[in-house]
Amino acid sequence: MWEKAIDKEMTSLLSNGTWILKEIPEGVKPIPVKWVYKIKKDAAGNIERYMARLVAKGFKQREGVDNNEVYAPGYEEGGPGIAYHLKKALYGLKQAPRAWHTKLKVELEI
Repeated sequence: MWEKAIDKEMTSLLSNGTWILKEIPEGVKPIPVKWVYKIKKDAAGNIERYMARLVAKGFKQREGVDNNEVYAPGYEEGGPGIAYHLKKALYGLKQAPRAWHTKLKVELEI
């Protein structure tokens, strides 16, 4: 049941160009991620759908070190020494609110 929700979230992240797979640079420690699960119910309390969201553990970021280039282990792809180089912010990153505000500002100005 959760596999479909995870696959849907991964498809969405990939189609939005959220990251690229890259070799982890020497001295860089990837920011850990976790899956957050939620069950959406209708007004009668029946299960409508299962939702999964990939969230970065941004509290592990270090000021001036991890804020510019962020690598996350994420979904198991690419093998050892390979991680996702984030091009867009994930929920939980310290820069996520700023990235969201910047995108919203650009959209509203058009």
